[in-house]
Amino acid sequence: MMQTIDIESPIQAQLTIHVVKDNVVNSKCTYVKVVEFTTTSLTFISSLKFPVSEEVIYRMTLKVFGREMEVYGMILTCVKRVQSEEYYYEMNFKVN
Repeated sequence: MMQTIDIESPIQAQLTIHVVKDNVVNSKCTYVKVVEFTTTSLTFISSLKFPVSEEVIYRMTLKVFGREMEVYGMILTCVKRVQSEEYYYEMNFKVN
């Protein structure tokens, strides 16, 4: 059973590209805003356009309930927000 954590204001998190085509990469991090969090996925907003591909694994570091956690996963969808320069993403993940 999947539970959703309601977030009143977005949580700031750090996002990096971790693996591309089975090779670990050393990418710079960027800050994103997490707007919804479940046990297996999260949604976030960013002004940057990220690749949506099964060959790209992302690492996100965020604080939830005062604890820092890292999750690794793939971006499943990307939607450009209407009348905005921001993109809305959904990411499936596993907790490290």
